[in-house]
Amino acid sequence: MSIMRFFGNKNLLFSFFFCHVFVVNSQEITKEHFKQILANSYIIINYLEKKDIDNAELYLKLSPSDAKKLKISLSNGFNIESARPLPYFLLTDTPNKFNMVITGFDILDKVDNEEYPRGDYYFVIRSEVVIDVENQVINFIKSDVITSDDEINKWWLSRYKTYVDKTLLVRDKYGFVPPPPPLPPKNLK
Repeated sequence: MSIMRFFGNKNLLFSFFFCHVFVVNSQEITKEHFKQILANSYIIINYLEKKDIDNAELYLKLSPSDAKKLKISLSNGFNIESARPLPYFLLTDTPNKFNMVITGFDILDKVDNEEYPRGDYYFVIRSEVVIDVENQVINFIKSDVITSDDEINKWWLSRYKTYVDKTLLVRDKYGFVPPPPPLPPKNLK
């Protein structure tokens, strides 16, 4: 009896093979795997705190232009005592992949007529984090650095309404408590 007769048609056979490959290649990420991702993100933060742009660039696989922007940003008054870089993570539709964001900003004094203080941003680093569960390999890909006020304003406006809901998904699944929401940028109108 042929396998095609056994399954009845080509579509069923294709579906079987596709599902098998998909399940094998998209193993569920556990809390332990996420801890590895978190540990790697803190290595990057350590490089940023030490202003070790060469290692941060290698880890994040930054383009030369993004590495230059980050280097300028870190050398222009970035002070670890006042600007603590913190990561947060967002789930994606792709198994074994997260979006990671690291922000570096100073907290400014609260203005009387505003509910929250504002942030003076040095940089926002965005990266996709991919983990190969089988081989225990973590890669940061498609990383970019934004430093201009206009880019940071657009980034913040695109995220502030959904930050809590999206980061709580990661907290609920992996136990990672995200930092407080990023503050509104100082030049946001």
